[in-house]
Amino acid sequence: MHMNMLLQNIPAFETIATAWLKTGIQAFGLWVDSRYQQVWPPSNTITTVAFRAPLVVNGQAIGELHIASDRQNCSQERLDADAGLLAALLQYEHNVHLLTDELIDCQDQLVTLYDIWTSMGQHGDLTALMQSLMREVVRLTKTSNAWISFASGLGVQHIITHGFVPISEQMLRSIQTNQFALFTKHDPICQHLDIVNLLWMPITIRSVIIAGGLGICNKTGEFSATDIKFVQAICEHISLQLEQQMLYQESLAKAQMESELALAQRVQQRLLSTPLPSVADIQLTAHAKPARIIGGDFYDVLQRPDGSVAIMVGDVVGKGVAAALLMMLSRTALRNAALATHDPAAILERTNMDLYDDLTTVGVFITVFVAIYHPKTHMLWYANAGHAPVLIFRNQQTQLLEADCPPIGVLPQLCAGSHAQIMNPGDILIGATDGFNETHNQYQEMFGYQRLCQLLTQHHELSATALCNLFFQQVEAFGNSCVQEDDRTMIILKTNP
Repeated sequence: MHMNMLLQNIPAFETIATAWLKTGIQAFGLWVDSRYQQVWPPSNTITTVAFRAPLVVNGQAIGELHIASDRQNCSQERLDADAGLLAALLQYEHNVHLLTDELIDCQDQLVTLYDIWTSMGQHGDLTALMQSLMREVVRLTKTSNAWISFASGLGVQHIITHGFVPISEQMLRSIQTNQFALFTKHDPICQHLDIVNLLWMPITIRSVIIAGGLGICNKTGEFSATDIKFVQAICEHISLQLEQQMLYQESLAKAQMESELALAQRVQQRLLSTPLPSVADIQLTAHAKPARIIGGDFYDVLQRPDGSVAIMVGDVVGKGVAAALLMMLSRTALRNAALATHDPAAILERTNMDLYDDLTTVGVFITVFVAIYHPKTHMLWYANAGHAPVLIFRNQQTQLLEADCPPIGVLPQLCAGSHAQIMNPGDILIGATDGFNETHNQYQEMFGYQRLCQLLTQHHELSATALCNLFFQQVEAFGNSCVQEDDRTMIILKTNP
């Protein structure tokens, strides 16, 4: 390349030589690669050099100016100045040449980036896109080897598209700890791999290094700022493609989850919206409002073969999908037990025996209230496994029916007890869940048991349905400025006055 620059600038050397010949020197010569490339005048030869000056370009002597003369009026300073002038001209030519090459490379890289950008949407195969990118990176950066590494649960996967880099997983991980890395032949990693140089650029997504990165090596010469910017742009395009794929997968997963939740919601609503049995001389109503799409509260009303009515309300600890699954399991177990026995305590004991192992495995429990009402005798038998609130209005006052055994799933043996109450005309039984009494207002006050009891006492003359609606309205108004934190479920039995 230096020889080409020298030959292209022979007219400039000839101008300097002509000026020197006018001073009376014998000859002026351009000495390159251990021989004279040009001598002025052409008919002369230089056997003895009187003065010489080096031509230095990029810190390297690429030739010398020689003068043959037997006169004493020659000046070394003048020759050095002329050599400096010619070297500056050659340096300028060299810089222009480099800039031109860089501009051409930049143009090629910009065109490639544009082609990549426009074709990204057409690539359904991410691996094929990466391989195409690697071919272009190797071509435009004038390297011999390139790879993209991706982290996976089983280690590091390599996608090699041009050449092979025998790099270990441990070494690759040490590189990937850097945001950007540039290694030369003097660095241990290049010596270990027997490569000239190595450029590493991380592939990031959402500001986290997840895919390792892009590496290129064995470039002739040094990596330029243009190379680094080009590789960085390629990595940004890869990151964009990865993020688009992640968003697509996330949207698919979200759509599938929403579909499954909608199905679970329909199943739960259908279970809880089954028409309640019509029983002479009593009013039955129930309603549930989950805090989320689906919830862990449940109720059930079952008319038994002997004409009695089984009433159940329960609350699975927690909310959401897990609680809803256990809710359906618990409701089925309670229903089967209620068909097998007429004793509320025995219903709870059998349900606890059926569910204890499963509940302890997942670390949850269920509060349940079970009552069996006999229309002929107006007798109400009930058992309470850790459930609250349960309210009964009789003799013009409201009281809480407290639990006398722990929730289902806490102990292998429940030791529940059955209790009896005569239901006189106008008496009311309400089984609710703690989403009522634990509702908070903007001042962090709870609705509490006292407000529930007062509400029932003040409005006991309402029908069961109107009373249920009133409870929901009052509690929602109380916590109007706050998000519903827990499921709310209520079932009411009222004997006709």
